[in-house]
Amino acid sequence: MDPLLQGRKTVILEPRLGGRFYEDWGAGALYATVSYYEPPLKLRLTGPMGMSGAVACSMEFALEERSGATRLTLSHDILGTISRETVESYRSGWKKLLGTTLKAFVEGAAK
Repeated sequence: MDPLLQGRKTVILEPRLGGRFYEDWGAGALYATVSYYEPPLKLRLTGPMGMSGAVACSMEFALEERSGATRLTLSHDILGTISRETVESYRSGWKKLLGTTLKAFVEGAAK
């Protein structure tokens, strides 16, 4: 492994039907696979998303043009036994990732 990448994690999405959504840090972790792909409007992923136990997850990202802007809608459905802490962790994680990090990235790129 490249010494500059040692200890760093890379999240990879293969944007095609059957593509993987995974984290690469040597051994890696598969979070989900692409189960529906309609570029550039919709992407659906299915997989455990790092949750342990008997769970099934489906996440859909949908883009929609509204008044000259683009709206991103996330639907994240989980089936199985999960704790309230896990629900809150994912809720706050998605909010930070999409509402803060991605928003700043997109708005910075638009300038």
